[in-house]
Amino acid sequence: MEKIIRFMRKQMERLIKLITNLFHPKSIKRMFALSFSLLAALFIFLFLVSTLYFSAIMRNQVYDSMKETMQLYNDQISQDFTEALTYLSENCIQNADISSLNIAQTPNEIYLHTTRINKTLSVGNYSFSNIGGLFVYSQPQDIFIRQINDSWDNSQNNLKCAQLVKDMLQDSNQKGVLDQLNLSKWFLLSDEDDYFLVRIIKNRNTYAGAWANLQRISAAFKYFEAMDALMVYVDNDGICVGNPDFEKILLDPQGSLDKPSYFRSGLFQKYLTVSNKLDYCDYYIMALIPTAYILKELAPLYGLMIFILIWLLLFGLTIISVMNHFLNAPSRILMPVIASLRSGQFEAKIETDYEFQEIQNITGTFNDMISEIQELRIHIYEEQLAKKELELQYLKTQIAPHFLINCLNTIFFLSQDKANLEITHRIVQALSEHLRYALAARTNVSLEEEINYVKNYLILTQLRFPNTLNYDICVEEPAMDAQVFPLLLLMLTENSIKANLVMGENFSILIKGYHYNKDGKERIHLTHIDSGSGFDSDSLQLYNHIIEHPEARKNGYSIGIYNTVMRLSLTMGDSAEIWFSNETDQGARIDIDFPYIQYRPEEESDTSGAETEKTKPE
Repeated sequence: MEKIIRFMRKQMERLIKLITNLFHPKSIKRMFALSFSLLAALFIFLFLVSTLYFSAIMRNQVYDSMKETMQLYNDQISQDFTEALTYLSENCIQNADISSLNIAQTPNEIYLHTTRINKTLSVGNYSFSNIGGLFVYSQPQDIFIRQINDSWDNSQNNLKCAQLVKDMLQDSNQKGVLDQLNLSKWFLLSDEDDYFLVRIIKNRNTYAGAWANLQRISAAFKYFEAMDALMVYVDNDGICVGNPDFEKILLDPQGSLDKPSYFRSGLFQKYLTVSNKLDYCDYYIMALIPTAYILKELAPLYGLMIFILIWLLLFGLTIISVMNHFLNAPSRILMPVIASLRSGQFEAKIETDYEFQEIQNITGTFNDMISEIQELRIHIYEEQLAKKELELQYLKTQIAPHFLINCLNTIFFLSQDKANLEITHRIVQALSEHLRYALAARTNVSLEEEINYVKNYLILTQLRFPNTLNYDICVEEPAMDAQVFPLLLLMLTENSIKANLVMGENFSILIKGYHYNKDGKERIHLTHIDSGSGFDSDSLQLYNHIIEHPEARKNGYSIGIYNTVMRLSLTMGDSAEIWFSNETDQGARIDIDFPYIQYRPEEESDTSGAETEKTKPE
């Protein structure tokens, strides 16, 4: 791995060197790369700066123009409304007919005064172009007198507004809440999709006022229809009135009082907003100008820039096509060699007559890389051979030479007496089964097979040490087909016997196992308990963290535990666990917990490709 890392680092250094040589004085790409890159970068920079600059100028011009017009509109409407209220105050409320109407007793008197008041209203009604109508309401007589501006279109619903004002005054009079009406400013009155501004003034028991239709007074902004601008009235909370398309959208009129602001409606529609506070009521008037209008005004400038950009790209493509022959030279040189490499001929080298400095660098680097790949292949092959040799040596160490020698000695002494022939045969058969399983090249077995060979090993040990070893294996049937790696329990059993068994002293081993569910997933739990002396505190600390102490493999007893823990982690995953403890009134206890995977014997084969022989001990 270290050699591969060094190789990759060296190739990266060469690649950086090649990129650096791109600007070498003798490089055929130097002048073109520099000139074209700088020209393209300069144009893009100027395009972005000019876009921002002219967009800002256009936006400010539109904002200032709209702001000035809105202020003129505000002043004009405010003056018209003020004059209308002045007329009402001077010519209506102070009119003798109004005071006489409040105290009139007979129908003739009421009719006479009402007619005169109506005539007075009609005289002033046509003087105010933005007023939809004037009215006078006598509270004592509950009489509503109105004069409608007939010059307005019927679609502006002056009659509807007159009826709304009349109903409001008479209803408030009946409920005794006339004094609660807004008498300080113009206020909004609406009926379905029609919106009106209403103003009421009071003199004793007489109420007079005027109304105006929002649609009518917004007609002054027809100039902005060319901009596709929308004119809306907004209250202090940002709620739009008079335009159903924006009723559910909150606007920010304060944000665009003194400077341009933007408002986005939906994913693609964006508006430049301009707002002005109205003098005669608690509302703002806002202009929503689509940004598409500004882009439309700047379209000629953008067209010129795009034309220049296209010309620049065509120029670059022309230069590239002229240089294509030279730039493709490395590819024409490399392709035959790469084809040879793909066929496994790693001795191929590049030979070229090109004198360009870039091509010489590429061919030299490629030839050097081929040489290093050849060396690397040789090193990796040698390392693989060494690894196989180490694995073979490791497998041999698992045979436990002392155990094998002791078994052979036992067989030798027993064979001296023909009376021991049956026991000798049983030991030889048990030893044969043990060696076959320990030296097998399989990576996975079933838990049942592992248990059978643990039993075989225990039987072999009982034959060597009569009346000494007792064992009990209790593994539930649902756990028997679980997939495990060979020697999972056998290694632990060998360690227990090697460390604790003494001839003539009773020694027992208990192995338990069961299948269970945790968080909806199937798992297997195994427990290995012996009656020996148990683990001391230092050993428990080491074994429960043995992965962090690879140096423990130097200890003959710990190498088996280390290999078992490591193989458990590699084959069962991070969710597999093993922990060491001492069983109360007994000896060492080892618990193993791992995910349940069903063993599939058809997937197993030895390294030679032959079927694995599975012979259970008798």
